[in-house]
Amino acid sequence: MTALAFLSGLTAHAHADEIEATARYYTADSVFPANRFSSDTTPGASVHKTQLRLAGQQTLWDGILADYDLRWSSAYRSDRRSGVSASSSGLEDQKIGIRHSFGRWDGVSNAARFAVVIPGGADKLTPSLGSGQWAVEPTWFFGFDPGLAGLHVGIDIGSRVFLDGGSAQIRTHFQVSAPVSERLRLAAEVTYRRSMLFSAYRAPRDGGELSNILRPGVSAQYELADGLESVMAYQVYAAGMDGRAYQRFTVGLAVTY
Repeated sequence: MTALAFLSGLTAHAHADEIEATARYYTADSVFPANRFSSDTTPGASVHKTQLRLAGQQTLWDGILADYDLRWSSAYRSDRRSGVSASSSGLEDQKIGIRHSFGRWDGVSNAARFAVVIPGGADKLTPSLGSGQWAVEPTWFFGFDPGLAGLHVGIDIGSRVFLDGGSAQIRTHFQVSAPVSERLRLAAEVTYRRSMLFSAYRAPRDGGELSNILRPGVSAQYELADGLESVMAYQVYAAGMDGRAYQRFTVGLAVTY
């Protein structure tokens, strides 16, 4: 598996075991409209968050892999209008899952994953670090290798369903990547998430994942040595509803074994 594929979750074609350690920095000082999906923003509280993420996958037996996504973060929020500031740090919600790879035929691969989101993040803090709810996340992954100079196309389609009240979110991701040298690979990607059902309880805006966003980005992977790759990425929340207009920067290392 390449670091780029793992960074975005597009792992239908992957069979290698891998551990990836990344640091993500989020920053935002504006918010999207509360009642419509739009690229328009209005000034809001300034939020800065540093997230440390350890993710990986481990083969259990042929075609069956366990994966995990573990996160810790430190966040700071400052409201310029009221002069009130707050900070929080600790675990975020954690995700563990199991994936079945169905193999590859004529350059097309696919896999299915079922994951459980564990409410490890503190939802009562400000800024909050989690949703305070258990959730399940079924996802289907597709990978396409058209045979054009190493070009790869990845698509994943899934949902996240919060068990307390049944709030649901459609989650999709599209990525195109290609090598530009023997060691360097670049990618462009788009993430779209849309909440389809709200219960009386809604996940917190800062730490919960119940968001409506359109997030394009670019990323790069560089092979430092055999089995060791560096990862860099930049994403911007270009449109959304009832959430913050973040920019997200990522750096990290991936070890394949």
